[in-house]
Amino acid sequence: MKRQQRGVTNEYRTGNFLNERGYFTVRSAGSRGPFDIIGHNLQTGYVKFVQSKSNGYFGDSDLQGLHFWRGHFVPDYFHVELWDWQDGLQYPAIHIFNKDGSITQINLNPKLTKFFTHITYLI
Repeated sequence: MKRQQRGVTNEYRTGNFLNERGYFTVRSAGSRGPFDIIGHNLQTGYVKFVQSKSNGYFGDSDLQGLHFWRGHFVPDYFHVELWDWQDGLQYPAIHIFNKDGSITQINLNPKLTKFFTHITYLI
């Protein structure tokens, strides 16, 4: 599968994952912006701005850009997240960008839970 095709597939996976959990989602098709998916859960009020990536294909500039958006444009009660979908795994590694500049990483994959389930670090 080509890189662009994999990216689009994982954007749809992200949207479907959120839809299954009660979120109304909007995909920014063909976007070069900071977020691929915006999801709003009407029951909880949570809003997520999600950048979807594949196989760890993101760099420091991606992380710094999401931190910039988190710190300057996104209200405290919204979530800025980077979802990294790895080939062969059912769920993404989720990186949540916190207001204090740290990143909380959550792993939902049973194959990897022996390594970590929840860590927080600073970039």
